[in-house]
Amino acid sequence: MHHESQHTGTGFTLSASTETIERLYTRRAARFARRALLLRQRSNQLSHIRLAVFLIALACLAMALYGVPAPTFLFAAAAIFGAAFVFLIVKHRAVRAADDRYRSLVTINEQTLARVRREWNALPPANDAIEPADPPFARDLDLFGRSSLMQLLGGGGATTLGRRTLRGWLIEPAASAEIVSRQAAVAELAVQLSRRQRFVELGRRLGQETLSIDRFFAWAEAKPWLAQRPWLAWTARITPFVLALSILAELFGLLPVPIWQLVLLTNVAFSLFFARRMHELFGQVSSRAGDIAHYAELFSLLGRRDAQANRLQEIKLQLSRSGGGAAAQLGRLARVLTLADLRFSQLVHAVFQSLTMWDFHVLAAIERWQVHSGPHARAWFAALAQWDALAELSALAHDNPAWTFPTLSSPAEETLTGIGLGHPLLATTVRVVNDVTLGPCGTFLLVTGSNMSGKSTLLRSIGLNTVLAQAGGVVAARSLRLPPIVLGTSMRIEDSVADGTSLFMAELKRLKQVVDVARAQHAEGHQRRLLYLLDEILHGTNTAERQIAVRRVMIHLLKQGAIGAISTHDLDLAGVAPLRDASQTVHFQESFTAGPDGRRMTFDYRLRPGLAATTNALALLEIVGLDAPDAQE
Repeated sequence: MHHESQHTGTGFTLSASTETIERLYTRRAARFARRALLLRQRSNQLSHIRLAVFLIALACLAMALYGVPAPTFLFAAAAIFGAAFVFLIVKHRAVRAADDRYRSLVTINEQTLARVRREWNALPPANDAIEPADPPFARDLDLFGRSSLMQLLGGGGATTLGRRTLRGWLIEPAASAEIVSRQAAVAELAVQLSRRQRFVELGRRLGQETLSIDRFFAWAEAKPWLAQRPWLAWTARITPFVLALSILAELFGLLPVPIWQLVLLTNVAFSLFFARRMHELFGQVSSRAGDIAHYAELFSLLGRRDAQANRLQEIKLQLSRSGGGAAAQLGRLARVLTLADLRFSQLVHAVFQSLTMWDFHVLAAIERWQVHSGPHARAWFAALAQWDALAELSALAHDNPAWTFPTLSSPAEETLTGIGLGHPLLATTVRVVNDVTLGPCGTFLLVTGSNMSGKSTLLRSIGLNTVLAQAGGVVAARSLRLPPIVLGTSMRIEDSVADGTSLFMAELKRLKQVVDVARAQHAEGHQRRLLYLLDEILHGTNTAERQIAVRRVMIHLLKQGAIGAISTHDLDLAGVAPLRDASQTVHFQESFTAGPDGRRMTFDYRLRPGLAATTNALALLEIVGLDAPDAQE
């Protein structure tokens, strides 16, 4: 199946087929795997060479120490081979780092291929699940969790803040100007495949990150602890010098008593008394220097390339503020934190701390960074998170070349029109697209059809594409035009034994939420119109009462200027006044064929005008092996 796309409205042109995209990732995974194999072979060779060089250096040193002739030559040889051993250690680490990088890129391309094919079981567990504070449409539309929109978007980002940002974009619709700004950035990043994958590779090093972003911000924006205690800072500066001078004075016989012991005890006492607080402060910055160093690499990657889109230019400008910018400043902080990591070597740290008040000097250096760069940290990381979220949306655009950017209409427009609209979470090979129009106000789309015919899938297709459109991404459609929208859904409703809530009551509560949103949007002058998607509503009660209840709900929604669609098995709803005049009826249908194993039912998932003419409940009963009831039952 071949698709061409121009991704109109942003200057982004990407013409490719789904098969081309799959071949691209297959080739990249194979190429990176070959490089990783060569690097592993080289790593093994270096391991053997390192061992040989170390043994030679050790042998030369041993022979020189045990009286072998020409000891000067042997000492020199031991030094040369020792230096070679150190060089090989550094070289070996670089080779192993490159091997890790290429193996990570293999995984990234294999997982991207799985997302293109919608092979959810080949992907790692989802990073985000539905939270209690999420709006109902998050669950109804599969925004988060397994086989979700977030998982399609690469798990929602390479960094923790990137995932938070993208999650917020999917839940909260952006203003039209903001959407256009994001679209331009997404279009620019979509063609930067290697750069985006390098960002993901660097971000995955933070997959086990111990850095708490919120704690880091709290520390960066707080008042320095040590600077507020100048007496302590000066004590830490003076006592090491006093200790050194007192030791020298005793060695030369200038002091009658060993004063250095008293000074050393003072250092130990101060160190023990303030150790817990200082180590807490180190932990607020980062548990390990490597966490900050990884972020510095991410910031460096973002600053290496010129940007054309306004949003990307703003991000780059934000990252360049404060003394060399985010990458340079975080790199400096990482180098200082390397000194703080000495605390993890307890014996060495105890000696250094007692003699030099090591932690105090390191904390003073960290606090100088805190004063100079701390106020900019939150803005830096917010810019990084935005780039991360934009990169995930751009990956979706790149990997689905048949999709397009939506067109945003004014708040006064009353219709949503999708041409060739499909479900984003379905693979291209099985996705069926349909033309859909919701609106104008005073009308609604009534979707009918038998079981499994595609009604729920259609509603979720509308909802998911609306979410993508208002987040700034591409949509699974040839074209989509929509006004500013607020989503209200009622699809996956469950009763609750714990709360004593029946299925019917749970549905009523959800519908009240939808009606309340419609009323609120209407009162605000239609700046953002409610789009409701109601799937088999109020099926928890009998037919007669359901018709009355649905009629009341729909009258409320129609009066508030909302647009939307409802699906139902109840064909009589189309004849209930005033729904009869307001409904635009469409339906799905099934086909039956006879085979050696009995009747077989198939669906084409094509939307057709009018009411459904068939039902399939009894046919399904027969297909699963339960005989249909006879006339006497």
